[in-house]
Amino acid sequence: MIHSEPTTLVTEPEQGLFRRVGYYDFRAYTQLTSGGLSQGFVLARHHMLVGTVQTVFRAGKPQPKSSEALLIAQEKLDQLAAIAAREPLPLGTGEQSL
Repeated sequence: MIHSEPTTLVTEPEQGLFRRVGYYDFRAYTQLTSGGLSQGFVLARHHMLVGTVQTVFRAGKPQPKSSEALLIAQEKLDQLAAIAAREPLPLGTGEQSL
């Protein structure tokens, strides 16, 4: 049986917010905190034979500007993509699989 990697089309503006490495998809995004700050996150989806495992990684500390939080999330995305290129991603302290 031959397994192929899933494919996803990404538009130009989203290019920096999305990355695919092997069977992993990464997406950087921000959310507002209850204190009105912006928190960056990276959603990692690992496509496996039994289904998709999603993990959310927090990126830095909440920031006053959404653009700053998104920049930190993009840096975290780059770090996670580099790790995934070498080995499966580990879950760290405070990180959980969804």
